[in-house]
Amino acid sequence: MEQDQERERKTALAKYTPEKKKLLKKISSLEHNDTGNARAFAAMYGDTVRFCCRRGKFYVWSEHYWKGTQGAEVDRFMVAAIEDRQKAAYLFPGDDKKRLLTFLAGSKNDAKLRAATNRAQKLKQIEWGKDVELDPTPMLLGCANGVVDLETGELRPGKREDLITRSTNLVHDAEAQCPLFETFVSEIMGGDVKLIKYLQRAIGYTLTGQTEEQVAFDRVDPNTADRDSLVTALCKSGLWPCLRQRPFNKVANTSETPRSIFVTAMDTSPLAAPPLALLAEREAAFKAGLQALTKLSGGATYLCTAAGEDWSALLADGVTQQTFKGKHPAGNAGVHINALDPV
Repeated sequence: MEQDQERERKTALAKYTPEKKKLLKKISSLEHNDTGNARAFAAMYGDTVRFCCRRGKFYVWSEHYWKGTQGAEVDRFMVAAIEDRQKAAYLFPGDDKKRLLTFLAGSKNDAKLRAATNRAQKLKQIEWGKDVELDPTPMLLGCANGVVDLETGELRPGKREDLITRSTNLVHDAEAQCPLFETFVSEIMGGDVKLIKYLQRAIGYTLTGQTEEQVAFDRVDPNTADRDSLVTALCKSGLWPCLRQRPFNKVANTSETPRSIFVTAMDTSPLAAPPLALLAEREAAFKAGLQALTKLSGGATYLCTAAGEDWSALLADGVTQQTFKGKHPAGNAGVHINALDPV
């Protein structure tokens, strides 16, 4: 009987690589407690599962990047480590083999798995300490088929030492076409090439981990600047999309000159704050903005205010003040356009 068992044990051992045999032998002699299970977990899966103490969560290596994971997936690795210990007890039997197998048989309930996992996350092989910075290169993005450099567009295999967690499960294809998206962007931007490029840059920026980028915009004097200079400055600053075009309330087209511009400086919606009060101590900036808008218009520039308010100190040259009164929606831009310059 003993000879048959030894023969079976040797046959089973032959299935493993020398490295795996070494690991199994190592975990066969670990403590018969939760710490022993945690150390087996670290020995067998420390290159696949890590815990980030700064973020307080586990990460699993997903071929090209580290993927944040929930407790259930970590439990599966812990169960696998416990089963590896059971194999090790059979392959490298010791004097206390029976006691070890009895302990391991009761190690797969939720409480024991939680206890072993809590100990594992503090082990050196598993823990990423507070000095470890994940995603140290913000312009690298993990994909299903590799890591793409967002600056160059180059795709390469991911490496564990890249410490990349920012990722998408999509396959990167440099030659992929997106006609539906391009048509959509062109439509909402009115075919304006400047605005389309701005939107694409803004979307691309959201893929990175960079938030420190700062842009210095050239100061433009609305009294002396021409229309092209103002349009360029507004596009660079990201303010141009605030200008809406009627009908359909689309972003205004930079290449088209509107026949009139409306500035709504009243709000009749319930509990709305009066715009005049909100502009306190910002009068000069508001007046400069009005002056700039007169350069963009091909006709009149209207400042629509509530009746009875004094806006004389905020009016710029070339701006016509029009007052409206009544209940909501008397303060809506559509009402003002319909009354002064219908579409």
